[in-house]
Amino acid sequence: MKLQQILVNSNLYKNNDSLFNSNEISFQNVVMQQLPIYLGNDLDKNIMVYKCNHKFWSDYGNAKPDLIAISEDYNYYSIIEVELSHHSWESHVARQVKCLVNAEYFNQKEKIFKNICNTNLKNQLDEMRFYKMIDDVEPEFMIVAEKYDQSWEAKLAHFKTRYITMSSHINEMNDFSFLINDCRVIKKIDKFPIEWNKYFFKFKERGNEYFKNESTVSIRFREDEYIFSVGREVDGIYLSPMGSLNITDKVAADDLFDIEYIECKGKSFELF
Repeated sequence: MKLQQILVNSNLYKNNDSLFNSNEISFQNVVMQQLPIYLGNDLDKNIMVYKCNHKFWSDYGNAKPDLIAISEDYNYYSIIEVELSHHSWESHVARQVKCLVNAEYFNQKEKIFKNICNTNLKNQLDEMRFYKMIDDVEPEFMIVAEKYDQSWEAKLAHFKTRYITMSSHINEMNDFSFLINDCRVIKKIDKFPIEWNKYFFKFKERGNEYFKNESTVSIRFREDEYIFSVGREVDGIYLSPMGSLNITDKVAADDLFDIEYIECKGKSFELF
């Protein structure tokens, strides 16, 4: 058996796997303390983590997450399930993940907000900004466990779910440290040929995954973000510039005609 040790500021910490053997609530409390720090550094945002046990339904049944992480600017949120590594993948973890990943969130935003308020007496959420976040932002899904399991990493990647482990370590003074292993999901990137037609961009896109008719989207080009209105017609999708920072005012016509494709990654769009 290999003994895992970490060195922190000249202090040796030894692996202490048995700390959360059957105490998921205790581990969840640790996650609530440590995850805002880790995600905050990772995303360069202030992160708030709240308990959330609202019951979500999908074609795979129902499930309750444990936590929800929300950025202070309401541009990011994550649905989080806290697990212990001895839990059964097939009968427990997989069922939870399938349900949460496939559930609808925008049509339950009022109930989600009420659940967070009822289960967290001290919360700093702005109700209207929370609703807008649920409408506009694609959630990240996350499993946090106390010990790494390689088989879980591959299976969770299939469900586009981020897998973070926080393994506890202890030194001679009984001080704790946590070794974090973060298995990120590589988001799918789609690229579509696009052309400038003097007043708007036009392109054909497979399916309705990215652009809703009569909506507005923010699209990056070079160093700036520009707002476009979306129009869907039989022959393709039309993106018309709008807003005070109009792409036609800042970018030369020849450069617009040289744009060849639009890159779509989740709800992030960029012209090239």
